Amino acid sequence: MDKAQLLDDLSKFAGSAAGTLNTLRRQISDEARARVDDLAARMDLVPREDFDRLETMVRELEARVKTLESHKNSNKKAEKAPSTSKAKAKPEAKAKPVKPAAKKADK
Repeated sequence: MDKAQLLDDLSKFAGSAAGTLNTLRRQISDEARARVDDLAARMDLVPREDFDRLETMVRELEARVKTLESHKNSNKKAEKAPSTSKAKAKPEAKAKPVKPAAKKADK
């Protein structure tokens, strides 16, 4: 056997081994994915798309709540702020005690 024939045979063997390993890798990957999918189905997990959609909704609701709270707080501050007019409010008059009417003598 000459050197060229030996290198040709080694090349064919290496190519065949690489193809076999690639097929084996694909089979292992498919089997692992099937097992993970089965486990996820048994655990009743939600799909990523549903989770992302729900997360977006939560962020939008948080933003709306913050907006409403800031609006509410600004209204409270406006109600508590003293009026800027120069007219002073008149103090309430104290009620005077009522005296009982004098009784008339019977004739």
